[in-house]
Amino acid sequence: MKYLIASCIQEDRIYTGTGTPGKSVLGGAGLYAYAGIRLFEERVKLICNVEKGHFGKNGEWYRRNQVVLDGICESLEDDGVTVITYFSDGTRSDMPSEGLERKRKRNPSVSQIEKGCQEAAGLYLFRHLDEPYLREVIRLSKKYGFRIMWEIAADAATEANKDIIAALGRQISIFSINMQEAESLLSTKEKAQVIRYFQQEGFPMVFLRNGAEGGYMVLPKQVFFCPSVPGCRAVDTTGAGNASSAAVLYGICQGEHPAMAGIRGAVAASYVIAQYGPPAKFTPKISDEAERAVINMYQRQVWRKEDGSKI
Repeated sequence: MKYLIASCIQEDRIYTGTGTPGKSVLGGAGLYAYAGIRLFEERVKLICNVEKGHFGKNGEWYRRNQVVLDGICESLEDDGVTVITYFSDGTRSDMPSEGLERKRKRNPSVSQIEKGCQEAAGLYLFRHLDEPYLREVIRLSKKYGFRIMWEIAADAATEANKDIIAALGRQISIFSINMQEAESLLSTKEKAQVIRYFQQEGFPMVFLRNGAEGGYMVLPKQVFFCPSVPGCRAVDTTGAGNASSAAVLYGICQGEHPAMAGIRGAVAASYVIAQYGPPAKFTPKISDEAERAVINMYQRQVWRKEDGSKI
């Protein structure tokens, strides 16, 4: 498989704050990241641990989309649900019913990842700050020659972790973080300061996400702003960051201009937020439509190169 997604799959129960009953969908960072690449490429594989009976409960989605299943291990006793609540101020909370430590067992081990590494071009990780684990994955990337996208979990983005995140981030192909997490990490709300920090610390590439506005592709000496897809209707924004981050990884592995990869992330997010959960079915028609949208936005130069005075 050319692309590996190493993150959890679970049931999400989503509350929008409108008083309506929660919507239960198959979700998790891994599934949304899978969707972000699957829109453009069939050769993508999920690597994770799920509860026993998972395929019996959710098998129709996997069959419909011809998902390769040999990286998904039905080994967990807990049948966990993550309750996601959106608040009127734009924030949200994620509460796993099995507890955070047990939820993290859904993430694959390093040995599980290594089984798929031989043919990998890119690996997506949604991960908290687990230094030994991340260093082992970095070792694998050097051994097998694939790129890593590390999307950091929100609870790890604290000022106390800044130095170790920087040390790891310098060794990872692409680091993904949203603006709120970056503000927490760096104790500043100034976008220009956030961007300069990542440049000065030597991160090879940062995908700095800023919600409905779009995202910044931050390189050591260049910054590109890539707006969100205009006119798309958001039904549920859960998973937009995961899908866009994984799509950026795909674009960079394909050798695309960073701005085009950033636009690819925006297009992937637009497909994920159009319904609850990931798209029901990936088809050649949808893939062609998504690819045309990427090319059209890039050629129209909706993106722009930034400098410090413009941010």
